Amino acid sequence: MKVTLKFEQQAYHGKMNDLVYYWHPRAQRMIARRKPLKQKTTAQNERMGQIAMRLREIAPSPGYAEDLRIYLRLCEAEDHPLRIMSWYALYTKIMWEMQRAQPETVDLATITRAQIGTENLPCRCLKDAIEAGLLPPVKGYERFTEII
Repeated sequence: MKVTLKFEQQAYHGKMNDLVYYWHPRAQRMIARRKPLKQKTTAQNERMGQIAMRLREIAPSPGYAEDLRIYLRLCEAEDHPLRIMSWYALYTKIMWEMQRAQPETVDLATITRAQIGTENLPCRCLKDAIEAGLLPPVKGYERFTEII
């Protein structure tokens, strides 16, 4: 949610009541969100944690990350409904969309960088992900050929 501050204060960050306030540099505005609740440990939480660790272990290359950043700027310029603010969030979206599209071959809990290369999965480069329908196309997407 957007925040409006009184007393001509430019920015505020921290916790107050049940909200966390911070300045988002890309959105150029103050954001407030609810504090995360402490959740019980469940099998589903364990699985999500395992998937998050696995995706972090893949460690996309700097060139791949830069392609994702440029793609986000192009989406913003073309007014696509894709409202993602960081390259890493876009990376995880690509991976989850790939699992949704190919549930029989892709399991994010066990995916590896080697598997992405040997099976030629659509997340291998951003161009392949767009052509596979995981993301909406933007003008000039053919140049996003950096390998994960």
